[in-house]
Amino acid sequence: MIRLFKNGLSAVLFGLSTMAFAPNQDLSTTNSIEGKVSYYGTGFHGKPMANGQKFDKNGKTCAVPIVNGKKTHPFGTKLEVTNKSNNKKVIVTVTDTGGFAKTGRVLDLSQGSFEAISSIDKGIISVSYVVVK
Repeated sequence: MIRLFKNGLSAVLFGLSTMAFAPNQDLSTTNSIEGKVSYYGTGFHGKPMANGQKFDKNGKTCAVPIVNGKKTHPFGTKLEVTNKSNNKKVIVTVTDTGGFAKTGRVLDLSQGSFEAISSIDKGIISVSYVVVK
C-alpha cells in the first residue's frame, strides 16, 4: 500500500510488520495507521512518564515513538486502537514516549489497554489506530 501524506511525502507499507514515518510527518492528518504494538506494565507502574504523571499500568494510556526527535502524536491525543485479529477496540490517551520505533512498533500500550483488546500472553499484536481527538 502507498500512502500519500499532507506534506507530499509518501511511504510504502509492506504488511503489518513495517511502519514508515516520513520526516516531520503530521500523523494527525492520516486516516489510519497500521503496525505492531506491545505493552508495558508492572515494572513501570508508579514511575514518572514523559508527561510528568505517574504511570498506571491499568490505565487506558499509551506511549508513542520518537521519530526524528519528535513525538508522533502530542500528549493528550486520544487514539482508537483496533486489534486486527479480533476487531476489539480501546480508546487510549497518549501520555508517554518510548524508543521502540526502531523495533517496528507504532505504539506501546499500558497493560490495561492491551488487556482490553488481547491476552497479554500474546506480547505483540497487529493493530490499526486512528486519532479520535
